[in-house]
Amino acid sequence: MKSLSGRNIKRQLLQTASVLGLMVGAHTGAMMGFEGMAFGDALWLSLTTATTVGYGDLSASTLPGRAATTLLMYGAGITYLAQTASLYFEYRQNITNLLMNGKWKIVRQA
Repeated sequence: MKSLSGRNIKRQLLQTASVLGLMVGAHTGAMMGFEGMAFGDALWLSLTTATTVGYGDLSASTLPGRAATTLLMYGAGITYLAQTASLYFEYRQNITNLLMNGKWKIVRQA
């Protein structure tokens, strides 16, 4: 994989984080609609599924709910979370390299 510039990394990071947010939002809405969950419970289920924690306290029980979980969270949500984390770490490493090479200015405000 070729190295990306700081600007490209930041742009891709924002894009993947946005897609991840949309996936979590879509799954939350699906759980509210298909499973009849309250917003907080649906969001909790979406976040624990996307981060692969999966406490098991909440889960989808209907066929449409399980399909939404499979497609949105397992199919894409987890992938985008990993990609977002990878891009974030690459962005931070890029800044560290610029700082170490004297190509990044730290502006301190009074």
